[in-house]
Amino acid sequence: MALTRIGLLTGKDHEYSEYREPFVSDFYNITVMINNGMFHLFESSRILSWNDLPANSLKVTGNSETDCFMGTCSPLGKEL
Repeated sequence: MALTRIGLLTGKDHEYSEYREPFVSDFYNITVMINNGMFHLFESSRILSWNDLPANSLKVTGNSETDCFMGTCSPLGKEL
């Protein structure tokens, strides 16, 4: 999980991974979900409340004010 997170936060490329058996490899499968793009990457210079973000989120500090999900980025709404 740590290597996947560091790779995403530093912009390194990663390859698609396969899921493993449910209930036996749940933590691994969460990492695969993140690695395969099934998470939101929020970029913002302001503080965002974790209560307003989906559970499958990472937040990085930056100037672009975007929410990237499944390879598509959109501007953040003012409600976040």
